Amino acid sequence: MMRLISTLERRRFQAAFVALMLVLIPVALAHEHDVKTPDPGFRPESKHTATFLESLDTATIAVYPTLIRRESRTAASFASQDQIVALLNAGGLLTVRAAPNRVDLGALRGASQWEVFERDMQRIGESVKKWRSNAQYHLFMELLLPVSDQTIFGVHVFILDADGRNAFSFLLNSHHQSFVDASLVAEASSEAARASLMERATQLGVATLEAQIAQARERAALGPPVTAIKVEPGIFDNFESGQRSATDGSGIPIGFVTITDGISELQLSTSATYPPLPGEVDGNNVLKLEFDVIGWAAFAHIFENDAVDTWIPYDWSTFDEFSFWMYGNNSGISLFVDILDNRKSWSKVDDAERFVHYFTDNFSGWKQVTIRFADMHRKATGNSPPNDGLGLAEVHGWAFGTMGTGGEITFYLDDFELRTVPGVGGTFFNETPIDETSSILSFTEADVGPGYVAQKSMSIGCECAKLTLIKGYRYFYTEDPREEGDERMRLKISFYNEPPPGLPLLAFSEDMKSNTLPKAFVMDADEFGRYCDLWKAMQASGSAADTTNGSAAGLRSGRLLKTKLCAGAARSDYPINELPMYGHREKTTDQKLADQRYIKTMTSDGRSRSEGAESAAKLGWNTYYAADCAQAMRRFNQAWLLDHDNQLALWGFAVIALERDQVEEAVQYFEMALQSGPENPVLLGDYEYVSSLR
Repeated sequence: MMRLISTLERRRFQAAFVALMLVLIPVALAHEHDVKTPDPGFRPESKHTATFLESLDTATIAVYPTLIRRESRTAASFASQDQIVALLNAGGLLTVRAAPNRVDLGALRGASQWEVFERDMQRIGESVKKWRSNAQYHLFMELLLPVSDQTIFGVHVFILDADGRNAFSFLLNSHHQSFVDASLVAEASSEAARASLMERATQLGVATLEAQIAQARERAALGPPVTAIKVEPGIFDNFESGQRSATDGSGIPIGFVTITDGISELQLSTSATYPPLPGEVDGNNVLKLEFDVIGWAAFAHIFENDAVDTWIPYDWSTFDEFSFWMYGNNSGISLFVDILDNRKSWSKVDDAERFVHYFTDNFSGWKQVTIRFADMHRKATGNSPPNDGLGLAEVHGWAFGTMGTGGEITFYLDDFELRTVPGVGGTFFNETPIDETSSILSFTEADVGPGYVAQKSMSIGCECAKLTLIKGYRYFYTEDPREEGDERMRLKISFYNEPPPGLPLLAFSEDMKSNTLPKAFVMDADEFGRYCDLWKAMQASGSAADTTNGSAAGLRSGRLLKTKLCAGAARSDYPINELPMYGHREKTTDQKLADQRYIKTMTSDGRSRSEGAESAAKLGWNTYYAADCAQAMRRFNQAWLLDHDNQLALWGFAVIALERDQVEEAVQYFEMALQSGPENPVLLGDYEYVSSLR
């Protein structure tokens, strides 16, 4: 759709755009989170929770038949319902009674666990509103079995008020330690074994409900959480007051802290000695970051109170972007900036929701780096954070880091600044009208930076469609990009009431895979807007899955509403370290020596090779989700070098082979991953789906 500066960029964009927009539901695969949280499930906050907790001693709660959600249908379990009633009444925490009403939610298809949780809660709530019940609250348990009757993938407990609103609902999955400990897999294929599985899942759900109530009461007794502090536009961090750091009451580091993978090094300091900074004043200090990173490392400023013992949130909701001065080395390494958004009230762990922006060290000397909040995307961290988008009303910190430096390197930072930018609906471009029917749009380098062409181009396309409708037109066409200096790009957009002659109008088929992309075409803004809505919904579902369900693939037997990150036709010219298992090629002497050094480094702290492989494979998946697929393959190869049977590495080979359109090879790697163990129903579902593509 959009032709950016060069022919190369134009081709990159067209390929990425086709993959992203015209095939909105490609195959993508996920791996399970290996970091388990001790939290008793994930419970989204609700404004009706306080009323529920206050009425526990007097309220009557109706318990309904448990919903058994399978891929093909929904069944009801009265045995599980009876068990819930007996356990809760025996515990004395709640007064409950059985209710006969059943809800049929149909087949379990096409959604992440978070989507299922939200959608089913809404549908159940609609049913509750229609029933005439004298119960104040309504309890439903839901067990998810998307692959087979042998394995429960997730547990949901919904407690709704009489109006069908969420009062106290939560979910459990393999991200939670209690769920893993319960081992919800049938010990045999018999009916008795499946009944035992349902009984154990029900008991887990009830125990988790009791733990959730106890935790909520404990937090409520602490009083209201700290109120976010409003700030004015301008410099927020100037590093003139040193680097205060300590731990909060739960032992979590706050203030200026460093975080690494355990084998990388980062030295953090403020310095009055540094390369000259434009416009600097006498006595100025900057932040000095000395990296030597094998996997990843970052510094974070987790906002602290004066005593440095409590997290303090700030309200940034009125700002559009932030900037900081950075002294670059033109090293080409990948850098990232995180925003630590809101966290659960009175949490005892670091569960701040993180949003990230990646960019490259591709300049030398000082430069002001500017990042729009609208261009950041949610980061999968495995810390069970809230999942409510980048609201910026309770920001708890920011971070700067890198994923691999190849040796020692030093960066300097100064003047982290918050800004409000006038623009068209808060978009990340500036419009310069040419005449009534056309405009020039300008983008910063960061807006369309390397590695995110597809995502940024889709965002730009959505903004173009929105701008077209704002101006009162129906169609738009983009062309003639030109350079403006060395940091900005321009894109001409023309608006029409009717499609102009000589250019085809891009028509979309209901069969997404049959869509094709001509070289030049006109877009219907309404039609494009519809696909933008689908894309945004897809992005949201992927983010939610990252938080509440690291194995969202299991809910659809391997099908995810996610975008391929390294899609493209198979090539024959990948370097050896970007071929699975190094392509089984003979390595040079230098390469063999490098392998020996790497193995020594990964095991120098007493870790076994298998433990080192697990770390490398996890880093590979994180890098994959950061859209750096070449680096991801290198990490998977390093994991395989340490341990040929590492399941996550073999799974990674399968994913990238599939996205390279190497279906047969992908099937082989899936089979190897399955054979390497342990048994994983999500991996099995992915394998079965990919096998069907042969």
